[in-house]
Amino acid sequence: MSASGQDKDACGPVRMCCICRQRLPQDQLLRHVRAVKASEEQEAGNGFVPDPRRRMPGRGLYVCDRPECRERFLRRGDGRKKR
Repeated sequence: MSASGQDKDACGPVRMCCICRQRLPQDQLLRHVRAVKASEEQEAGNGFVPDPRRRMPGRGLYVCDRPECRERFLRRGDGRKKR
């Protein structure tokens, strides 16, 4: 294994912000999952709820700390174009 591969493993899992596409260590991103209950969806507004403990079932989306990324995620959900 190369030295660069060992360094990558040492810092932990890397995830990508679903808005700006920047790759960061997982602990620097906030995970969101699709709301399961109707009450959660109403609270979330965009259909996603935060998962700070990273334990909720479902495929998670990660958002970085940049204010513009957080704002855009809260407005649009996963950042994809609405049809």
